[in-house]
Amino acid sequence: MPKKVALFVDVESLHQHLRTAHNRPLDPALVAAAARARGDVVAAAALADWGELPPDLAEAFAAEGVPPVQVDRAARTRDVGGRRRDVVRDLVDLEVLARIIEVLFPAAGGPEVDVFVLATADDAAVRAIQVTRERFQKEVVVVSAEGALSDALRAAAAAAELLPMPPIEPRDLEGLAQLVPLLEDLERRKRYLNFKYIRETVVRRLERVERSFDAAERLLSDAIGCGLLLKQKVEDKYNPGQLFTAYCLDRSHELFQRHGSGEPAPLHEDAPPAEGEGEGEGGEAAATPTLARNGARRPSRAASPARIGGRRRAGQAARARGPRRTTTTTTASSARPRAATRTATGAPQAPALVGGLRPRPQASRSRASQRRGGRGCSAGRGAPGQDRLGARYEAPSRFLHDEEERPPVQDDEIDEERILRARGDQ
Repeated sequence: MPKKVALFVDVESLHQHLRTAHNRPLDPALVAAAARARGDVVAAAALADWGELPPDLAEAFAAEGVPPVQVDRAARTRDVGGRRRDVVRDLVDLEVLARIIEVLFPAAGGPEVDVFVLATADDAAVRAIQVTRERFQKEVVVVSAEGALSDALRAAAAAAELLPMPPIEPRDLEGLAQLVPLLEDLERRKRYLNFKYIRETVVRRLERVERSFDAAERLLSDAIGCGLLLKQKVEDKYNPGQLFTAYCLDRSHELFQRHGSGEPAPLHEDAPPAEGEGEGEGGEAAATPTLARNGARRPSRAASPARIGGRRRAGQAARARGPRRTTTTTTASSARPRAATRTATGAPQAPALVGGLRPRPQASRSRASQRRGGRGCSAGRGAPGQDRLGARYEAPSRFLHDEEERPPVQDDEIDEERILRARGDQ
């Protein structure tokens, strides 16, 4: 004789977890099937504040024989840090407990339930499960989703079951066809890929009609839902026991077979340290983890005497070679030695000349001011694109990016005295 089953579903907790963690909607048919596998469902309820959920979700639960029940949120005022704040609380966990009590003590000779099935992703149901099992000796089964079943829920219930997640039919086939070679290229460049890095790369590199984060997230959600992009938990080697989420391309997927290169996944190996570097006593690497630019931790080697000595010799050789020239001319007259900082009488001398020109004493404008076309320049200067005297000028930084566009300048074309008088320095 089949057992009698009561099914109670915390709809919002499962819906939110599946949307955020697995990029897929909640399927009421899968929840109802998990309950029917335990016996005959004689009592059922889908509990949620339905005003915050898709309207078709309530209809889907009703079609499966699980009537939707509205659970209003409770708002109350609380003093937090000396300020009055309105706190809104979800009362689904209390309603689940009330429904269990109604089934345990039925009115008018209701059916006696053998198994309680709670479909939830919230730890707030732990206490209700413990009371039902310990005080009333009833079997309680928890149905949850992958990543939402905590250790507390698993320990409190008699059994735990995860909802199956079959692949979803892809919707944006054109976008996924462009995404496959992009993911292959990213896997060649980096060992682990996170969602934020993939999303930003999709916006920058894919030629899409809508190039925004929302459009990229919809495309990646489609890739995750159909099984093209897989999630994996990776242990941080510098923090044992701590896991982070990484994404990888499923190379056995049909879309990869159609639009991919067919090559196997790249193998990233750690580069061995150079001989004699980072070795302490006993030949072991004296490495300490430090934060890399992208937030990951990387080992930093302790400086050895050999490395310090090499740096010192490199510095001495650089000083022997003299100051680095920045002028663009190659004539002999332009090669002038650096002037001393003080004269023979001890008076301070002007800054050394570089390429026949004395550096400007004023601080250069910031990059943001240059991008604004000079709108952020200080008072006393001319309009954007002009110097103090109102003459037009062209920023020399334009020629720093292309060697061929640098104008040739001869020494006889530079009148240092005239330049200093125009600037007001003499």
